[in-house]
Formats: sequence, structure tokens, C-alpha cells
Amino acid sequence: GPSQAADKAEIDAILREEQVKVLDEDEAAQVTSLDELTAVPREDDVLLFAVPFCGPYNALQGFKFRVKVTPGSSKRGKAAKAALHCFANAPHATAREKELMRAIPDPDLVALMPGNCKVTAPGMGQLMKGRKGKS
Repeated sequence: GPSQAADKAEIDAILREEQVKVLDEDEAAQVTSLDELTAVPREDDVLLFAVPFCGPYNALQGFKFRVKVTPGSSKRGKAAKAALHCFANAPHATAREKELMRAIPDPDLVALMPGNCKVTAPGMGQLMKGRKGKS
């Protein structure tokens, strides 16, 4: 009826205004769950989980959360905890992001880290000073 046409016109106008590209059937069929992952979540994204991984630091330049892992003396577990502490206390981290990061099982984080490494990130020294005495 006429109200359906008006609704469709309104929806189309909103999609154009928000610059949302509507996929046709062929494109939609090719979308996988990997296409739902993002390195930089937006405020209006619905976050379901956090996926920890390691990669070349230069490849992660656009990522919201990243630390640099270099050869060092820290054990894998300590390095994983340091990285997580850095992410969870980042001023730009939302409450939901922090919650999802803390939900990652420790064995999953430890398995990602190379042995005998050092974790560094901008402002990390200040963060770790505030952490002394806490475990």
C-alpha cells in the first residue's frame, strides 16, 4: 500500500544520508563472518566479542588496540597480562570493549605470545607504575 512505499522511500533516504551501501543478492551471498570483524569499532557498532591475535606491528597501524612485542625477558603469561592491562586501561576503551577483553580466557592470550618477549606501547610505563603492588 501507500504507507509501505512511503516507508521504503524514507528508509532509502536514511541509507543515502548515512552513506550505507545496500548489498545486492550476489554481494550478500559472499559476505562471511570475517567481514563482520573490525580493527576500529565505531560507537554505534554492537560488539559481540574481542579476538586477540599477533601480527607484524606495521600491519596493525590502523588498529584501535595494539602493543609492540619484541624480544625480552618476560614470560608469556606476564607479557599477555601486561598487554591486556594496557588495553583495558586505555583512555579510549569503552566499558563494553573492556568487558570483552577481560572475557578472553587466559590460556588463549598466553598461547598467542612468543616466549621471552617484552611488551611496549605509548604511555605503558605510566600505566604499569600505577599497577605496582597489584596482581
